Amino acid sequence: MRFLEPFTEDQRAQIRASVARHGGEYELLRLESLDNPTAADAEAIIDLLGNDVAVDADGNPEPGADYVISVIEAVTEHWT
Repeated sequence: MRFLEPFTEDQRAQIRASVARHGGEYELLRLESLDNPTAADAEAIIDLLGNDVAVDADGNPEPGADYVISVIEAVTEHWT
């Protein structure tokens, strides 16, 4: 099974965008071809997604972070 298969189109788009933004083109190509991913693969992608969770000065997630957090939870639930 490919890494992105279990996710919705919106979740896939968020994962792709985060990987491209924070991991670069090589990591995006790797993600698209990743078969039989391991927990370590998922953790690396979760780390990249985490870069898109902005927090305010008090440490509270900024608006829009809830969706990224839900994608992180979906990846965690499925692949780790």
